[in-house]
Amino acid sequence: MVRAEAIGWRAHAALTASAGVAKVIAPLSRSFYAEAAGELIWIGDPETLLHPRAVLATDVIVPAAGANVYVTLDRAVSWQPFGARMTRDTAMSAHTLRGVLTTLGPPRGLARLLFDADRDDAVLTRSRPHVCEMVSAGARGDAAGFAEAARSLLGLGEGLTPSGDDLVGGALFACPLSGRTDPAWDAAIARVVAGARVRTHPISARLLADLAAGEAWAPLHDLARALVCADMNAAHRSARELTTLGDSSGWSLLAGVVVGLSAG
Repeated sequence: MVRAEAIGWRAHAALTASAGVAKVIAPLSRSFYAEAAGELIWIGDPETLLHPRAVLATDVIVPAAGANVYVTLDRAVSWQPFGARMTRDTAMSAHTLRGVLTTLGPPRGLARLLFDADRDDAVLTRSRPHVCEMVSAGARGDAAGFAEAARSLLGLGEGLTPSGDDLVGGALFACPLSGRTDPAWDAAIARVVAGARVRTHPISARLLADLAAGEAWAPLHDLARALVCADMNAAHRSARELTTLGDSSGWSLLAGVVVGLSAG
């Protein structure tokens, strides 16, 4: 049995619908992905980051794939992310965030593209032209070009959530922040989300769709709010917290936000 200490709203709704039962679909070293009432959820320890699909619990024992687990919700309050919309120059916000990243130590993942990246790294070499095209297409208002460049990054990298997916997800999360909500951009974003279903791991595709819908890890929402309010101390705290996500997932997400805002 798993006793939830904190929980995202999607996980809470799914487990309520399934009477607390979830089936393990991807065991990890210290956490696992599961399915409850047809929804993807993630169960890990309380020191990790909240997400709409996350269940944070103490003393998590990772079961085998296919096992059923029971999650009790009596001590957990459902968390729902805060939405933000940029009210200032998005290019300036991108510049500010890039400056924040320089204070967080050596960049990892695709965040290295924002600085003097190792040109012998195969993933960075393959990613660079597509990332540059995302920025260029966004700057000229070419939603279709932005989507095509983003699709080329899907599935690039290792693990359940490849670094290319993380960067694209961060950029899609940034699109509504920068006011891209017209039909052309909505269609372009939908095309990227649809492409992820066949180009990358199903878990990563689901998380990317969440990012495109404006739902992410708690510190990414805090970062968006900090950028809106031009609160650099809060932006620094949130960005640093996000870099703890995975080996490099948080860094690549942050790079994606910079790319998305730069293209505004």
